[in-house]
Amino acid sequence: MAHQIEMNGEIAAFASAREHAWHKLGKVVDSTMTAQEALEFAYLADWNVRKENIYLADGTLVPDRFATVRTNPFDKTTNNILGVVGSKYEPIQNEDHVELLDALIGESGSHFETAGSLYGGKQTFITMKLPDTMRIAGHDEIETYIAALNSHDGTKAFQFIVTPVRIVCANTQAAALRNAKSRFSVRHTRSGATGIIAQARECLGLTYKFMTEFQTKAETMIQNQISDDLYRDWE
Repeated sequence: MAHQIEMNGEIAAFASAREHAWHKLGKVVDSTMTAQEALEFAYLADWNVRKENIYLADGTLVPDRFATVRTNPFDKTTNNILGVVGSKYEPIQNEDHVELLDALIGESGSHFETAGSLYGGKQTFITMKLPDTMRIAGHDEIETYIAALNSHDGTKAFQFIVTPVRIVCANTQAAALRNAKSRFSVRHTRSGATGIIAQARECLGLTYKFMTEFQTKAETMIQNQISDDLYRDWE
């Protein structure tokens, strides 16, 4: 699978803190990013995703179906159609992603790590890195990330996941979903976002518990020795 990062000529809708992604696209900043920087550097700001009526060629209004439309982030004078949705669908803006994640910074000490647009703006991701790195046997490091994933085309729910995968493209987003340690989804409806911050905090709390237990068990396994005969029995 290709990276699927949204492109406008040579400009990529992707931003990363401190290190390049494998695809070498987008803007890389020398330090951590603020919420606004993550949005602006990844061309995610001011999309104003909204629903607009759909008409047939003869002017007939299509009932109960709407196009999701955004303001083009590279050319503010044009718009893009992202998908077709029903009457109950409510857009979740990219700014809502960082607002949710920003609400966790004070409690977790996390910082914005990557942000990007996929499939021509149909999907977006914004990730934060948790402050504590797990070190197994004193040197093997395992990082953990919090990611807000969204679709603006009506095909997927808003998802909040905790994962050891650093999301930088469509491939790593798929891997992050497969390896998520905790997650919850929010439907694109007026009531869907109710209690989302409380759920996020619960999710984060469970993740810290998982990280602590995982590190403890891994260290215990490393300290245990087995005989050659037992090792051969496992083979």
